[in-house]
Amino acid sequence: MSVRKYRAVESILNNAFLGQFVSGDLNDQPNDQHVSIYKSTSPLQKLQYRTGLLQREESKKQAVERGGEMSDQDIRWQQRFDNFKRAFLLLREAMESDRDKMSQLEKEGIIQRFEYTFELAWNVLKDRMEYDGISLDRISPKNVIRQAYASRYIADAEPWLKMIGDRNLMSHTYDFAKFEAVIERIDALYLPILNDLYMQLLSELNE
Repeated sequence: MSVRKYRAVESILNNAFLGQFVSGDLNDQPNDQHVSIYKSTSPLQKLQYRTGLLQREESKKQAVERGGEMSDQDIRWQQRFDNFKRAFLLLREAMESDRDKMSQLEKEGIIQRFEYTFELAWNVLKDRMEYDGISLDRISPKNVIRQAYASRYIADAEPWLKMIGDRNLMSHTYDFAKFEAVIERIDALYLPILNDLYMQLLSELNE
């Protein structure tokens, strides 16, 4: 992608994201200072800013779930998918950048975005299976993935289990060589299967 085209796409994404405030898609309404800071920051800082907003919204929804205040219209898996969609698209956007020109800090930002996207991915699988009436004996990423495979929500459990391993590894290491290896696996293996989940659930949501 050329620099000019990248800037154009970035501008569209930025404006679309800010527009979500106006439409009420996000709970927090920005003031002039929010918008000014957002527009003056680097691409990495923008990604981190957007991630922070998504995390706050997800935390609010989880608090509502724990309080048992969900209405019939507020289907949990659809709400979780909405956050997964945003996180996945931001991860995909980051992975489309030229990684040879990225600083170490920017690569660490990709890892953080991957960890957050994966967390939403296995949770949206859990919520979708529960919505479909599948009982889960124990809630953990591995158990959810194995049940999702057994119930044919995903085609192959192995790459998902590898994703869990890399997510856990990145939570406990600052080895830059391992960072690089995981980023390569995100690009070659994890991003495609996350995209498969995204497209599958998007299709079901639009039926």
